[in-house]
Amino acid sequence: MFYKLDSLRGLAAIMVIMFHSPFNYAQEKLNFFSNSLLFVDFFFILSGFVMSFAYGAKISQGLHFRKYITLRLGRIYPLHLLMLFTWVPYILFKEYLYISGYGGRDQFIDSNLYSFVSNLLLLQSMGIHSHLSWNYISWSISVEFFAYIVFYLFIVSIDKHRTLIVPILVSTLSYLFLYTLDRGGNFDITYDYGFIRCIGAFYLGVFLFRLHLKSNQDFSKISINLLEFSSISLLLLSVTFANLNYLTILLVMLNFLFILFVFSRKESGLLGDLIQIKPFLNIGIWSYSIYMVHGLIVAGTSNLFEFILKYDLHAGLGFTAMFINIFIIIITIFISKYTYTYIEKKYRDLIRAKATY
Repeated sequence: MFYKLDSLRGLAAIMVIMFHSPFNYAQEKLNFFSNSLLFVDFFFILSGFVMSFAYGAKISQGLHFRKYITLRLGRIYPLHLLMLFTWVPYILFKEYLYISGYGGRDQFIDSNLYSFVSNLLLLQSMGIHSHLSWNYISWSISVEFFAYIVFYLFIVSIDKHRTLIVPILVSTLSYLFLYTLDRGGNFDITYDYGFIRCIGAFYLGVFLFRLHLKSNQDFSKISINLLEFSSISLLLLSVTFANLNYLTILLVMLNFLFILFVFSRKESGLLGDLIQIKPFLNIGIWSYSIYMVHGLIVAGTSNLFEFILKYDLHAGLGFTAMFINIFIIIITIFISKYTYTYIEKKYRDLIRAKATY
């Protein structure tokens, strides 16, 4: 139903790759890419929107918590587990190189048995660590899992009527709390208060979906084209200047809402039609795999160029950086196609069948 939103999620996953990539054209990363960590918040907002669509009414109608949480774990956990164990030989090899005098740092400071267990239990970003570890990307999966639990508990208690008030109140309180942390334009909040960051964005998505249900206005072709181009233009502008202060970060969140509102419409303009072609739809389908897989690919490629090929990753690499980043994106998408088919989809469908039965 919301195919355009799937495509947008895929494109957002690629933006996160660019944020994590150390290969820059100039010495400093372009502002847009250095602020692309905010596309994780786009995932959170979209998750709130989709969860409201898929589960809001079902929970109100009596969906059992055990079935609900089993379905959610079936969606996120198999690939998380695979990637966690895939990181083990990488960390062990890096530690071997470190103790053999080849440089780097002690990997076991962050990625040790204790943090492995917390990653295994999806607790790694619930305030029990002072760092990210193992497949560091999965911090967002940790907090989103607990957002699923909050979403269920709220609907069966204080949010039974699924009004607009509860989500906007939850989101407002979350962002007010994050403001008190006084981190200026730095919104890279993960292992400590990542859960609050997730809840704030997630409930913006819940709010948007409920607003979407109340909106029955049809847009003309000219209007939807204007809205699509305006939302993307504002996105480029707002993300570029997002690191100025807390207010500009909130403007990005509002812009994410605007984009989701526009592209969740049944009407499509030129951009809406474009992102519904097969390559974009496929990237959207594989977006979770792209997100979960890319950290290891970026790390491995970085080690290759820094320690084997002796590139200075702190210097601008010019067009070489562009080619390397394209290579990383292509390899990530290629691998994600198979992790989606043989891990993500296979076990999601298997667990769903058992939960339904």
